[in-house]
Amino acid sequence: MQRAPASHTSTDQTRGMLLMVCAMIILPMLDASAKWLGQTLPVSEVSAGRFIIQMSLLAPLYYAMGQKISLTSFSTSEAARGFCLAIATWLFFVALKTLPMAEAISIFFIEPMILTILAALLLGERIRARRITAVIVGFIGAIIVIQPSFDIFGWPALLPLGTAFFFALYMIITRVVAQAKHPIESQVSMSAFALLTILILAALNDFTGLESRSWRLPDLTEFGVLLTLGFFATSGHLMVVFALQRADAGLLAPFQYLEVVTASLLGYVIFQDIPKNTTILGVSIIIGSGLYLIHRERQTAALNASNG
Repeated sequence: MQRAPASHTSTDQTRGMLLMVCAMIILPMLDASAKWLGQTLPVSEVSAGRFIIQMSLLAPLYYAMGQKISLTSFSTSEAARGFCLAIATWLFFVALKTLPMAEAISIFFIEPMILTILAALLLGERIRARRITAVIVGFIGAIIVIQPSFDIFGWPALLPLGTAFFFALYMIITRVVAQAKHPIESQVSMSAFALLTILILAALNDFTGLESRSWRLPDLTEFGVLLTLGFFATSGHLMVVFALQRADAGLLAPFQYLEVVTASLLGYVIFQDIPKNTTILGVSIIIGSGLYLIHRERQTAALNASNG
């Protein structure tokens, strides 16, 4: 994927960082809403609602900007991105039905390590010994979080790993696809494919029995929370997109770990979840490994730039 040369001003970078901080405050509210709704509604219905509301908010906005969405917007790459994001969302929402938010998000943050491995396997990117060490240490941190959670909650403790894998695939596809489209147009078309994937999962439930509840019309409270969930999902992810337009990914990446802090606070306030000592230790190791990977990416980018 070809990228324009970085030309971010100091003001742009400051705005980008502020947008990323706001996104990391908003996105755990999406997770809290999903966890609450998952106690009474099927996860597939909650997931479908998330993408329906996102399209309902973004499509009119895109038309109001004087733009149009055509059949060419719905490409194979958007289908692949939508499929991966839908599976990642569904797995995470299933996990949130059982796991405390802090534990679920902490396990998910193994994603940068999985992304590093997939980039090597699928894109041919080189992984040096230090990066391999960081990946291994990050996985150890994830195991520290998963092991007691698996003893307490069972197989749902493994689901955030699936979320991390499919989200990493989503990122890989995004890397290799030339993004000629406007971010809003891309989000609308991707959401359409994600919704289709969720509907297929719901239809297959009659054969798989993965969900114990059937779809039903939400009551007023549930509908209000579902609207809130869709709003948080749409605004949070758009903030990330616009933050990345204003500042380099390497500068913004460390701010993603603020999501663990916000999730822990929301989990305590709403669900009275208190992070275990093993969760705090494990996520500290994961964050340390992730920050090291980010540091190595910056060093590699700086070296490549100096070599012309």
